[in-house]
Amino acid sequence: GGNARRAITKCVRAWERECDGSYAVERVVAGCELDCPVDELASRYEVLIVATSSFGEGDPPENYLPFLLGLLRAKEAAARGGGGGGPPLRGLQHAVLGFGQSVFATYQNCPRWTDKLLGELGSRRFVRRVEAEEALPPLRAPLAHVSPSPP
Repeated sequence: GGNARRAITKCVRAWERECDGSYAVERVVAGCELDCPVDELASRYEVLIVATSSFGEGDPPENYLPFLLGLLRAKEAAARGGGGGGPPLRGLQHAVLGFGQSVFATYQNCPRWTDKLLGELGSRRFVRRVEAEEALPPLRAPLAHVSPSPP
């Protein structure tokens, strides 16, 4: 959604300004724009930052659904013994920035589920999930102070 994209874009700008050369921000993409299968993420990237929200009955945003389905398919394949070399996201680090409205019982369902799935697929969370209330004034780049830690 718009809040998630704006917040992650602020974070990326802060990281780029303060980068000491130890990392590079590849790009910001919507879940429907990801150009590789989920099980290839760990071989292409060291860190994945996910910004998403829940709406309605805890549903994912429409543009995020392809990524979430990719996580679920990777989990199913891993459960069937696919991949052969262990968890498909082993070696990847992740962080999740979640948005939602706490008036709903399903507050943060999609961000929490995403965080859980990434971990089950072998990714290591490098910072605690941030859960932001959409109804509050705009966030001041909630993950901007964080940089990936060595694996």
